[in-house]
Amino acid sequence: MTPGTGVAERPRGRVRCHVCGTRWSVRPGPPESPRTEAEACPACDAPLKLVAPLGEGLARGLVLLAAGFPAEQKHFRTIGRYLAEFTLTEGDIEQLLALAAALDYDAWAADNARRLRARDSARVRAVSRFLPRLAALAESGALVQAIAPAAVRLKRRYRAERERHLAVFADRKARG
Repeated sequence: MTPGTGVAERPRGRVRCHVCGTRWSVRPGPPESPRTEAEACPACDAPLKLVAPLGEGLARGLVLLAAGFPAEQKHFRTIGRYLAEFTLTEGDIEQLLALAAALDYDAWAADNARRLRARDSARVRAVSRFLPRLAALAESGALVQAIAPAAVRLKRRYRAERERHLAVFADRKARG
């Protein structure tokens, strides 16, 4: 993962297509280019997209954004952008939403208190002050309501892209 970004680094070696499952080899392009040699799946033309593994940290970021936490809003701007940056498939979106729904705000507050005892951090202090509001929004269902429209739109987009790439895959397979 690229430090501080939450995004996986460009791969070296074999990768697996998130649409058709094809495995192919990639290697970094020339030093002057951050791109790799193979930017798309050779079987279905799905773009090579890498994301960090889904986890509680990404779910926390999502709910902070949905609740209007200023640092998250400044960086990601929209829930749709956040979801698109950290997911590849409809299943990934569902998994991230499930992680967000399962967040334990008391445990989060305790974790922040522990982190602040170890080392002062303006961001952790700001999140700690924001947690009561966040927990109340989660309890009321407002966070789910804020996230749902963007999730539905992105799932629809992923579905259309998947169908388009699977049609390319089927066509190439039929041609032999």
